[in-house]
Amino acid sequence: MKKQKGFSLIELLIVVGIIGALTAIAVPQYQKYTEKSDIVANMATLHNMKSVVEAHLLDNPAFPKKDEQGSLGIPTTVTMPTASTDKSGTMSIGTALKLVTLTRTDDGLWSCAHGNADLGEINGCKAPEEEEE
Repeated sequence: MKKQKGFSLIELLIVVGIIGALTAIAVPQYQKYTEKSDIVANMATLHNMKSVVEAHLLDNPAFPKKDEQGSLGIPTTVTMPTASTDKSGTMSIGTALKLVTLTRTDDGLWSCAHGNADLGEINGCKAPEEEEE
């Protein structure tokens, strides 16, 4: 009688089941990680633009408008106000769950918010509040 070499069907099914279980856990975590990294990248872009806006406000009485965006070196992917009469304003980048918004008050204080409530606060950038029913 020859001794068989290799794995039995049961052993292979167990391995496939283990791989499936690990995949079921890893894929959602990976998706959450990529969403968070997109938000952090958008935050970095806007935080770099904060210094541009502050420099503009040293010489000008109002928050930069959309038509001044190109001359200040602010990327076109950043949404700026179309009109501005004071030193407060908002700029944002991204879409839906990856949206990041920086808001400046007349006092020069900046606040940050992002659009994905599932991720919570990221590096001081607040998530939207959950609505109460």
